[in-house]
Amino acid sequence: MKGIERVYKENLIISGKRASSRIGGFYYRVGKIEVSESKIFVCLDVRDYVKFGKRWISYDYPIKKILINDDRKPEYRDTSRDVKGDDLNRVYCYDYDGNMLWQMKPAEFKEIPKFKQYPIIGMEYDRKKKELFVRDNKGQEYELDLDTGSAISVRVVKRK
Repeated sequence: MKGIERVYKENLIISGKRASSRIGGFYYRVGKIEVSESKIFVCLDVRDYVKFGKRWISYDYPIKKILINDDRKPEYRDTSRDVKGDDLNRVYCYDYDGNMLWQMKPAEFKEIPKFKQYPIIGMEYDRKKKELFVRDNKGQEYELDLDTGSAISVRVVKRK
């Protein structure tokens, strides 16, 4: 059978192949999956976390402050900071054989002065119109080209 076989934390198995952005799975948990007739779209979760050694603590809301009462040095990810690369563009597209077709490209709109993309936090696929939209954490919504993963339009949406 072709298609999604298993989703577990940072792991996604499509037709016997591990979908990943690195060896062993994704850097972040699989957040949302949308499917079209020929493609599988994956948006990774955008939770902030604190890591002490091998122990991870995730948060649904941005981390404002970390207080440590001893000499441990935590690693943490704050989604409100400037990020780039895999941290910024966590949307991937696969075919039903498990082959990665693209990862979202950084959004660039030269006609908009001082445009800046922020970390992607959501994704919706409109099956009737065959359009894929992603949303960043500042309320900007991008329509992505289904063949390349490039942003082709942007608009500001109100948060609910």
